[in-house]
Amino acid sequence: MYGLAFGLAPEGDQQAIAAGLAANVTAQGNHLATGANGSKYILPMLTDYGYGNLAYLVATNPTAPGWGQWFLQCGATVIGMQGSCLQLQVGSGTYRFHSTMS
Repeated sequence: MYGLAFGLAPEGDQQAIAAGLAANVTAQGNHLATGANGSKYILPMLTDYGYGNLAYLVATNPTAPGWGQWFLQCGATVIGMQGSCLQLQVGSGTYRFHSTMS
């Protein structure tokens, strides 16, 4: 993903790399598997290379790990850094570390 995001992937290989990224995301059940640093790039890279529908599924996936859990299950209005809805209820949780979703 970083090769695509930073323009490091050779032009002839970009679409194949994007297809591999999409296959990995699908294999993960449309969940994030990028870690904190990759989360900022996953949706734009999927969208830029023709996988916008998959990017939408990732963004709205209602189960963890992912953003959909925060908004759909927890009723959050901002991205939190806590790991569960219970923690979200206890603290403010406003946190935008490397996030595309904010």
